[in-house]
Amino acid sequence: MKTTTIEDLVRWAYLEELPKVAPPRGGRIAPAMLGMASAWAATVGLARMRSSGSINVHGVVWDPEAEGEPDPVALAVAAAVSDLDGAIVEELADSDFFGAWGDLGRLGEAALDRAWDRVVYVEPVDGGGHLRRLRGSASMTVVVASVTGVWPDWRGNVPIVVQVLGPNGRPKWVRRVERAVRWDNDGNPVAFDTIEADGMDRRRGRPYPDAYREEALSPDPTAVLADRIRWAMLHAWFSRLATALDGIGGRRVSPPDVPASPWL
Repeated sequence: MKTTTIEDLVRWAYLEELPKVAPPRGGRIAPAMLGMASAWAATVGLARMRSSGSINVHGVVWDPEAEGEPDPVALAVAAAVSDLDGAIVEELADSDFFGAWGDLGRLGEAALDRAWDRVVYVEPVDGGGHLRRLRGSASMTVVVASVTGVWPDWRGNVPIVVQVLGPNGRPKWVRRVERAVRWDNDGNPVAFDTIEADGMDRRRGRPYPDAYREEALSPDPTAVLADRIRWAMLHAWFSRLATALDGIGGRRVSPPDVPASPWL
């Protein structure tokens, strides 16, 4: 049985076979540097693939010069990839995204929360609760990574704790206070949120008793953490596809040949 990696299988399907599928009449035109067209245009050696043209049902730029019908295996790959878009985002709660950075305390947890906000959004559900959905397309992310071979850049400098300075160049003081965010019909507050506010008592010219010096991480790790989350998700999607497609067309499909968490 022939063995192939999941990335190679997806790349073959989307570069060699799916461009054979003609678009519907009046289909969309892909601008030269937009969406899937740019992924194709960015791939070296694919001179026959144009940087603009009609997009077919698989989100691929149609190649009118391609001969024959698409391989049924490629169509099955496209269906499996498309199914990724219906998946609810799992937050990989047990994953360690800090790795060699170690425990960055509350500042690290706050940065990780911001990183998740960059990757997912919250969708309320009937009866309470919520689901987390990916910002963007899981299928598009998988295809572009397969075609270009580019994964999110998880590397970054070790953040250190620094004191935040105010406009006068002195350490900035803050304190945590409660703020009403919801009221009842009589105007009484019924829900509160805790925020950081100015911790300096301007009238007395000194910090409030419960104030503390504001600190931050430098460099801010939010962007790197977001890319580590995207890396972990991409690895999980590829692994899911490898399991679902293993054996297809007489192929043994192996999972990604990169680690799930290279920062560990």
